Amino acid sequence: MIYLLAFLYFFLVPFLAQSLVRYFDLKRFSIKFPDLSLPFLAWAIIHYSGIYFTHSFLPQYLLMMCLLAIATCFFIIYRTRNSVKVFSYKRFFKLFWRMGYLLTALFYIVTVILIALR
Repeated sequence: MIYLLAFLYFFLVPFLAQSLVRYFDLKRFSIKFPDLSLPFLAWAIIHYSGIYFTHSFLPQYLLMMCLLAIATCFFIIYRTRNSVKVFSYKRFFKLFWRMGYLLTALFYIVTVILIALR
């Protein structure tokens, strides 16, 4: 039963986030559904792994996010090295947050699969 709830949570969170973006017209602030979904999926990873495993996946998740931050920095520097643009923190945080959603969604799916195999 918990596997079904975890699977539904994966689809329910982005759906609710998209509903909030449309209802409050958050696109004018450049806020999209991954921006709202990321904290909820991250919390679910930490919560479910803490319940079903001896140790939480928090250190592994934070390590993955740190590696993503480094990769994002290298990507921005590589893309802007031939142009006049300089490193922009606003661009970094936006790209990092959106790519973090993809990484978190993938990490959540892996967590649910590991729980199901346990």
